[in-house]
Amino acid sequence: GSTGPISENTIVANGASVYFLCGEGLCVYDGMTVQTLALAGGDNRLIDLAGRISREHAEAAASVIYRDTMYVALPIDGSETNNAVLVWDMTDNIYTLMTGYRVDSWLVHHTDAGEELLFARDGEIMIMDGDENDGAAIDARWVSPWFDAGSKSARKTSGRIYMAIEAKSMTGDLPKIKITMESEKKIREKVIEIKRPGVNVIRPRVKLRGRILRMKLETVDGCRLTIRPGVNIRVENDAPDVFPRTLDAIAKQGLSLAGAVHDFTDPATGKGYMLFPIRKL
Repeated sequence: GSTGPISENTIVANGASVYFLCGEGLCVYDGMTVQTLALAGGDNRLIDLAGRISREHAEAAASVIYRDTMYVALPIDGSETNNAVLVWDMTDNIYTLMTGYRVDSWLVHHTDAGEELLFARDGEIMIMDGDENDGAAIDARWVSPWFDAGSKSARKTSGRIYMAIEAKSMTGDLPKIKITMESEKKIREKVIEIKRPGVNVIRPRVKLRGRILRMKLETVDGCRLTIRPGVNIRVENDAPDVFPRTLDAIAKQGLSLAGAVHDFTDPATGKGYMLFPIRKL
């Protein structure tokens, strides 16, 4: 029926309720029933807005709840892309419709100082905060899960980190990334300049001992960073030329290195391995 979500990216939860964009406007599901939201005083403008949604392109719509306010990016008046943002104050039950506003997706970015609302448009991430939507560059961060190799009591040692990345500076200087290895007690950091355009295969050494380890990658000065994803191939590290030999074997199969290559020691056997990520099989 018309009370189902017209875009799965508009489904957001707040407490025990789930909100989404439906054929009749904004709807809420309380676990038992679905109801169309109405504004205070019986204002039906949200229902009227539903008639302006570009139904053939409604899957592009996206929602987020940030600081008790729901933001819905949606295509209206025949647009093929999101060209408006519905801002609904969930506390006071009032809304604002901002038109001519392109938003592809949302992200609530958590920082040490708090949190901020970001949105993506044409591959760029921008800050949205009241009237300030200036696209200011921010530092992005990727953090791996904690790694214990199946034995929390055994001490592990990180070695070289192999990765295939693309980076582009937003300031005109050489782009930089920061690599951090963290244990339960210590942190080691290294900042690296990416000197060539396109894909760079780098092998920084960030040595740290600990029972559990994790890695962080961060951009510096708002540069763009792409880490090539892939499937890991595990190779026993039994000779000094394992890395170049494996790269050559991968290339002969028409494959390519896709991301971070890790040195790994199996605590059960004591054998060392390298994990090579590739783009496809």
